[in-house]
Amino acid sequence: MTVEITRNECVVKRGGKPVATGRKQGFLLYLNADYGTECHMAEDDTEIWHRRLGHVSYGTLNAMVKDGRIKGATVKSNVACDACATSKRVRKSFKSSDEDSDTSEKSRSDVVVCSDVLGPITPASKSGFSYAVTFIMMKSRYVTVYPLRKKSDVASAFKRFYQDVKTASGTKIKVLRSDNGGEYRNETMNSFCKAKFIKQEFTVPYNPEQNGMAERMNRTLVEMTRCMLKESGLDKSYWCEALMTAADIRNILPNASNKSSSPHEMVFKKVPRIDHMRVFGAQCYAHVAKEKRKKLDDSGVRCFFLGYAKDQKAYRLLNADDGSIVISRSVTFAEHSVSKASKSKYTRLFDVIEEEESVEASLPDNEDIPAPVTEEELRTPTTSSAEQLSSRTK
Repeated sequence: MTVEITRNECVVKRGGKPVATGRKQGFLLYLNADYGTECHMAEDDTEIWHRRLGHVSYGTLNAMVKDGRIKGATVKSNVACDACATSKRVRKSFKSSDEDSDTSEKSRSDVVVCSDVLGPITPASKSGFSYAVTFIMMKSRYVTVYPLRKKSDVASAFKRFYQDVKTASGTKIKVLRSDNGGEYRNETMNSFCKAKFIKQEFTVPYNPEQNGMAERMNRTLVEMTRCMLKESGLDKSYWCEALMTAADIRNILPNASNKSSSPHEMVFKKVPRIDHMRVFGAQCYAHVAKEKRKKLDDSGVRCFFLGYAKDQKAYRLLNADDGSIVISRSVTFAEHSVSKASKSKYTRLFDVIEEEESVEASLPDNEDIPAPVTEEELRTPTTSSAEQLSSRTK
């Protein structure tokens, strides 16, 4: 066991991994009371992986252990989870029509995309987003999420999605399936689809089950988002970060409809690494570059995990001291540690601080980690997302 002491805090480590945190007061160190009993216990693989993967079902966890996706872990079943019990609900499934059936020839192709809009979501996100749109490739079930300030931004998001998919995989979308909402039936969307020879298919009014795949995907992502926010104690205005993380997780989970392959495998023909995954909202410590601190300043800052940085092998973090957003590549995690009261006070977005330090072993060496789409990127079409997706196949 080792103890690392900074100016105001301490971290207890076993084998290089944090097992407890505490605070320094005078010449004494005080261990966090809500964590003290946990440091005497072996890490619970079941709980950790359940939380890292957005409160995934234990059946899926066991399957991932058996086929080697999760290595060196022992997963138990029927472990109680308060966040799941209070944030997930069971509803009667939609009965799929022949056209909507996952086994139909047309639906089993990634040239067919279904879409649905989430929102309005209250409160608005830190960047002012109140909506989100999802696009699901119907063969692979690969889902892409774009945050929106207003519903009318759906057309801009679809234009970007179309180009990203074409650049990353060479796939040309031929069918877009959606409801009858005005965000899909407008001159901008119609003109773009006609120019790209994309057929638009609309559901019958008041029959959302005809777009069942998109409806089910959105429900799943919202449940994951709700679970992660509840457990982390973060303010609900961080829903955008949680939703993006949920989509990232969903794309790497095996899917029974794909013969237990993940959507990522179906699209990029490669099994994704998951050893870099961490618990959303987990307490962590980001390294501060020596160029940005004085000789006697702390070399680390306490943060909370918000997801994965865009176009960088790095983590997106919330600074626990001032609420700023930190992008860091060298992070130590204490995934059992939860401090809800201290996290819920942040209600506005601060400037982003970037740390250019060496990559920790937990980060993939050859894969980029997806992250939320910014408002500027949504308004200005770019190929950055496509480049990011393409790099994951190299």
